[in-house]
Amino acid sequence: MQPITMGHTYCDERNGTFSCAFRIFRPYRRQGYARETFTLLLKYGFHELRYQKANTETIASNDASIQLHRSLGFREEGRRRHNVFTDGQYFDEILFGMTREEFDALHGTRNYLLLTTRGTLL
Repeated sequence: MQPITMGHTYCDERNGTFSCAFRIFRPYRRQGYARETFTLLLKYGFHELRYQKANTETIASNDASIQLHRSLGFREEGRRRHNVFTDGQYFDEILFGMTREEFDALHGTRNYLLLTTRGTLL
């Protein structure tokens, strides 16, 4: 089994925005895969595809995902109340966004060689 599965990815060339979703399978969580995957996707979207803004969302009960988004520089932009039904109950969905300028301020503007820390070329 692969540690990561990609969900939906959406690119809006006209407005210069992109979004994506992925899932880390339980046995591979807390090993840095989410941070590495997110950082590579953001670098690619901002520096290779030249998009201006990244959008993403997570369920309000997923504290690890919320913490990851914030640590990467995403800002909370909104909330869809009772929008996700799972485990027999409804949860809010938190909307996050990050501009290229915000990403560059935290991660730099250098040209990136998309090479993961595990040695595979993207």
